[in-house]
Amino acid sequence: MNKKKLNEYSSFITKALTDFVASIPESKLSKARDPIVESEILIAKASWKSATVSGGLALVPGPYGMATVVPDMIAVWKVQGQLIADIAAVYGKTEHLNQETLLYCLFKNTESALFKDIFVRVGEKFLVKRMTLQYMEELLVELGFRVTQKVVGKALGRWILFIGAAAVAWYTKRETRQAGEAAKEFFSVEIEEIEIGELK
Repeated sequence: MNKKKLNEYSSFITKALTDFVASIPESKLSKARDPIVESEILIAKASWKSATVSGGLALVPGPYGMATVVPDMIAVWKVQGQLIADIAAVYGKTEHLNQETLLYCLFKNTESALFKDIFVRVGEKFLVKRMTLQYMEELLVELGFRVTQKVVGKALGRWILFIGAAAVAWYTKRETRQAGEAAKEFFSVEIEEIEIGELK
C-alpha cells in the first residue's frame, strides 16, 4: 500500500474511531455483589463473541476478504465497548465511563505510551486528566494511524483461508480479553479526575 493510500485509509479509520467514541455505550447491568466474578463472566462471553465475528468475516477469501477488515474492526469495537460499559456498571463506576476511559481500556495494552500522561496509577487510585478537544482530536488521529498500520498487517491473513480465519479469531479474542482486563483494573479502584490535560 503506497503512502497516499495509507493516509487515506488512516483518515477513514480515524473517522470510524471518532464516530465510535462519540456515543458512549450504556449498560443495563447494576452494581454486582461480586464484581470480580461478574467481570470474568462478561469478559469470557465478549471474547468468544468478538472471536466469532472476526473469525466468520475472515473466512471471506482474497480481495473480498480485504473489504471485511474495517467492518470487522468496528463490530469488534462495539463488542469491546459494551464489555467496558458493563464492567463499569458491575463495579458501580458508570459515572467514570467517558471517551477518555473508553479509549484507554480499548488501547491500553497496545498503545499504552499514548495514555501515560492522561492516566496515572497511584497505589489504589487512578488519576485521570480530562482532555481538551484539541488533545482528543490529536489522540484520535494518532490512534487512527497506528491502528491502520496494524490493520494492513492483519488484512494479509484474509489471503490464507481457514488458517487466516483461525489466527484472526484468536487475536481478536485475546484483544477483547485485554480490553476487559484493562477495564477491570481501572474500575476496581478509586478514580479521581484532575485538571484538564494540556498539550505538551
